[in-house]
Parts: sequence; structure tokens; C-alpha cells
Amino acid sequence: MRAIIVIGPPRCGTTAFFRWLATHPEIAPSERKELNYFTGLSVTHDQFDLGQQAPYLAHIPPKAGARFSLEASPVYSHPQVMPIVSPRIELTLPDAKIIVMLRDPVDRFFSHYRVDQREGTAGAKTLSDYVRLSRGFDNRPAGREPLAENVWLQIADYPAILTQLLAQFPPRRIVPVFMDWFTTAPNYCADYLTEALGLYIPLEPGAIRAENTYYAPRNLSFHKLASAVRYLIEPTLQRFPGLRRKLYSAYRSVNISHSAGALGPVLEAEDIVELREFYCPRNEALRVLLGEYFKLEHIPDWLVE
Repeated sequence: MRAIIVIGPPRCGTTAFFRWLATHPEIAPSERKELNYFTGLSVTHDQFDLGQQAPYLAHIPPKAGARFSLEASPVYSHPQVMPIVSPRIELTLPDAKIIVMLRDPVDRFFSHYRVDQREGTAGAKTLSDYVRLSRGFDNRPAGREPLAENVWLQIADYPAILTQLLAQFPPRRIVPVFMDWFTTAPNYCADYLTEALGLYIPLEPGAIRAENTYYAPRNLSFHKLASAVRYLIEPTLQRFPGLRRKLYSAYRSVNISHSAGALGPVLEAEDIVELREFYCPRNEALRVLLGEYFKLEHIPDWLVE
């Protein structure tokens, strides 16, 4: 069974992409979306066995007719994690395809800020303060802080992610995918994935549903409890997506606020300018890498500005 591994910074569409691919009749998804197998950190992976596929495939529930396994673990793209997991993936799954999700880094950063604000973990009252806080985290020497600390500016350094991958894998096994394609170029995205994966991938407009979209909970404690329960039963929800949708609909009806301000913070013009300036050299480097190694079409506007 060949492997498909979806990576990319948080808030880049990995959940929506994973759940869409998981419906393909020839793809068997992992028991949890974020399997994180190759970090070797989870208590469920005490028997992490480098170079052997059986322990890995034990986390892929059998699916009749499946020729590909699938997981989506954003943590693999973390700058401190990728140098560890890349050789493990290469030894364990020598023919794995690595899909790298790419999203406008400004939109991605703002999305993460909104979620941190909702969860009470932003540590800043305004986006401007959050940017400064993030710069402070990003400028500290690598390895001084746990992975849970805020690195949300630097974590969307897409050229750094691709460069690290290219040091371990040949370009033919790395599959950059722009989140924009889901809505702006679904036909191209389908053809591109079909060729890159060696698997027919039909993609109808609107087939990939937005997941983890922002909402303001009425009760934060209930929200955190529901999130914990969802994690515990995720393997079951993975097998029964209809049940997941019904439970989420029920949750939304009782704990999502529709009051004024429920849409969360707003991205101000001055913050956009600062973030664009921060990401400008990284976007230029990304254009160079994509042009040299991947020859993609339908480059989104945020990358050609």
C-alpha cells in the first residue's frame, strides 16, 4: 500500500483536504487525521519501529479496495520537527507522496490569531500585539522553547518547508497544493493530483467543504469539553462522517454565538501591510522554488503580487 501524507502549517486546509481524500474508494485514511506517527511522541506509538511498515499500517483501518494510505499531520512541517520525521518517513514509507498545503500566509496567520483569541491562548489583546509577540517568539534561538509555544509567523515559511523536504525527497514525491485551487481552479487541481498521485482524483466544485471555520462559542468551558470528547471519539467519527456532521450541527445549535462581535477580530489595513512586508521575501523565495522544481499553473494572486 502506497502512502499519502498531507502536511502544512495549521489553518492551511489540511483537515478539509484530508476528509475529502478520505472519501476516495481507493484511499484508506488513518484512524485519526493527525496521526503524528513519525514524531514518536504519542503514547500510542511506544512501539515506534523505524523502517518497518506494519506498526504504521496498524493505525490505518482496513478498507476494501484501498491502494493508498492517508494521514494529515501538520506538525510534520514544524521547523523543529521536519528534520526528525523526514528521514523516518523515507525509511518507513520509501514511496510516500508528501502533499504540502499552501495558503496565503497573511490569511493563515490571521485565522490562527482568531482561533487563539477564541481559545484564550493568544496572549495579546490586538492583532498588532500578537504580531509583535510572534516576532519575539520567532527570534529566539531554536530549541529553547517547547513546540507548543507561539511560532505562528515563522511556521508559514513555505520555502523553508520545501527546502527541507527537497533535502530528503526527490521533487516527484513532493506535491505542493494551494488551498486556493479548491475554489478557483478545481479542474486543474483534480488533473494535477491525478498525475502527481497516480490515482484518478475527480474534484467537483464545492466538493471540499471548509472545516474548522471560525466561530465564537457561547460557553468556552463547554467548547473545550466538546473538543476533548471529539478527540476521544475521532476514530469512530472517522468511520461515520455522517454522524460527525450531525453531532457538529447539534453542537452549533447550542453553543455557537450569533451575537454582535461573534465574527471575531477584524484584520486592519496596517496589520495587512506589516504582515505582507514580513512574508514578501519568503513569497519571492517560494516562487523561485516552485518555478525550479514543480512548474505549477494557476499561481494564486497573493504569490504574484
